[in-house]
Amino acid sequence: MLTFEKVLEIFEDYLAQDMELEVYKSRYGYVCVSFNGSPP
Repeated sequence: MLTFEKVLEIFEDYLAQDMELEVYKSRYGYVCVSFNGSPP
């Protein structure tokens, strides 16, 4: 079974290059945030 850490390790290069996607660790697990354009 893959752990969150293993999944992040697998996609580490992609996440470092993609400036629209960020992953944060929260008390409930990991949160994926996507920025699609400028803020209002």
